[in-house]
Parts: sequence; structure tokens; C-alpha cells
Amino acid sequence: MAENTDGVVLMYTAKAKPGKEHELKKFLVSLVTASRHDPGNISYELHEVAGEPGTFIFYEQWISQEMLDAHTKTPGLKEFAARAEELMGYPFEQGMKKLTKLRPDPEKS
Repeated sequence: MAENTDGVVLMYTAKAKPGKEHELKKFLVSLVTASRHDPGNISYELHEVAGEPGTFIFYEQWISQEMLDAHTKTPGLKEFAARAEELMGYPFEQGMKKLTKLRPDPEKS
């Protein structure tokens, strides 16, 4: 089996509580530049879901789990985790999903 050279890929979904859409958006946008400069970051993109104001998705790529873990300990992410219930109504960890890239079996393609 080939070694995984893709690092860690993460999708994070943040859905604002009613009335908190603008505040959550402003806060999330403020995280982007600093996070892109965190050691080990490959890609860090924030999107708002079309037709769903107040629903945001981060797509992130990190060199390793250790680098992602270090990112979650930065001041901005610590503050986001502390304010998650206030802004979204659910814990920070609930929005996080690790992704696994699927590839066709080279012997069958």
C-alpha cells in the first residue's frame, strides 16, 4: 500500500445561531490570514454556502496531524472554541470532519 503523502485534510462546518450570522462571519474571516501562515498549513479556505447565509465551510490541508494539533492551540482557534456555543450553539469539535481521499485501485483501472 502506498504511503499517504497528502497529510491531513479537514472540512469544518460552522452554522451561525439565528442573529449571530454577521458576527460569526466576521470572526471566521479574521482567522484566515493567520491560519494560512501557521507552520504546516498547505491550504486554508473559507466559504459561505450559497443560499444558506450564516453557514460556512473551511477546507484545510495540513502537512501532519501534529501541525493541525498545533494550529488548534493558537490564540484565534482557542477563542473560536471558547465562543462556539455562543455563536453556533454547539461545541467547536462538532463541526470538524477529517477527510480521506479515495483513489481507484490501480490494478482495476
